Amino acid sequence: MSGEQHWPIPAGWIWAEAGAIGMVDLGRQRSPVNHTGPDMRPYVRSANITWQGWDFSDVKAMNFNTSDFATFQLRYGDVLLNEGSGSASEVGKPAVWLEQIQDCCFQNTLLRFRSEVINPWYARAFFDFSARAGHLVSHTQGVNIFHIGKRGLESFHLPVPPVSEQHRIVAKIDQLSARVTRAREELEAVRILGIRAKRFVLKSAFAGSLTGDLRGSSSLVGWRTLQLHDIAEIQTGITLGKQRSKDEPLVERPYLRVANVQRGRIDLQDVKRIRITEKEYNRLRLCHGDILMNEGGDRDKLGRGWVWHGQIEDCVHQNHVFRVRLRDKFYPPELISLYANEFGQQHFLDQGKQTTNLASISKAKLATLPLILPPNNEAGELLRRIEHSFAAIDRLAAEARSARDALDKLDQAILAKAFRGELVPQDPNDEPASVLLERIRAERAAAGPAPKRGRRPRGAAA
Repeated sequence: MSGEQHWPIPAGWIWAEAGAIGMVDLGRQRSPVNHTGPDMRPYVRSANITWQGWDFSDVKAMNFNTSDFATFQLRYGDVLLNEGSGSASEVGKPAVWLEQIQDCCFQNTLLRFRSEVINPWYARAFFDFSARAGHLVSHTQGVNIFHIGKRGLESFHLPVPPVSEQHRIVAKIDQLSARVTRAREELEAVRILGIRAKRFVLKSAFAGSLTGDLRGSSSLVGWRTLQLHDIAEIQTGITLGKQRSKDEPLVERPYLRVANVQRGRIDLQDVKRIRITEKEYNRLRLCHGDILMNEGGDRDKLGRGWVWHGQIEDCVHQNHVFRVRLRDKFYPPELISLYANEFGQQHFLDQGKQTTNLASISKAKLATLPLILPPNNEAGELLRRIEHSFAAIDRLAAEARSARDALDKLDQAILAKAFRGELVPQDPNDEPASVLLERIRAERAAAGPAPKRGRRPRGAAA
């Protein structure tokens, strides 16, 4: 019980171990002997439970004989929990079984909690709250993989209200959760509108309408239609694992790869280093204003990129990232990158090659990227207006993200109030939870020693 959280609860409530108010069982272990057989049945496992509920996109099957089927069959209202994980925060992730799949069983990566006196949605909500708060981790064992196990869950304490109050709590949680969900949907709509707004800005920018006042005309006077090779030198990067002679002097330098070159930003959270020759370094060194564009990866990554602003000294680039260096040092490279990110995708897809797992585009094909660009005297102001519009959109997006983060905290705050007895009023006429516990104890004592795991009839009370 080390680390388990208890707090004051109302009169009529009790703290009780899960094993005292229900039955806890571990699922069936997978074995090669059960991969085939006459009684193949579907089963769920930890991969089928997400924080949002069930995911049945990949449901496996194995052989369950009559006895095993009686032991591991799921029934309506069972609460399933993730038994173990390499991530402590994933232990105990719960879902309620609603008989979505007929004659379904469960594997030993899940634990089943079954109770006749606990509302399953109340139990699920408390396990969810406890898993997210890290309370269930105190009952786990293991070093690299955290396992809660049957005994760990049996000894885990729940705040147990009277049955009638459980139902009221669940109804209130559902009501408030529906409001939070609607708010999340509205905030997601704000995020999508932000993306669309930026696209509209870029469409207006490169159609000439954003700076039409500078030309005094809607026509694109002075604009040029050209290809990337007309205005820039394109350089491929260093190949990893290149064979070298033993006596060749090398220097260690940071380098950028596809993961670092995102659409409209450079991600420097994880920058690798490579040993190269001084000649290679001089050829591949990045300079302020270089445009980086991805050579390969997934199809949606082709050509994506942004401008290097010298964030890391002595940095070079891998062969899966092109360096595009403008010949005109006064032309804003951000305009080229913005245009390529927004309007170059079809060119990259049409001109790229697709293998089984990866897509790529050659230097020669990249060089033919078509561009429509304003003259120098208009380009700087166009970029300023784009950035000004983007900044306003980003402020709204940041406010939406902040609100979304607040909603995530609100979920836990609602559940915390629920399990302190502060979400709905208590009714003095409700049968106290202590009476329920005494009744369970009496019924178990009258029934005698519990049969071996799962051998009781399916309809027997927990």
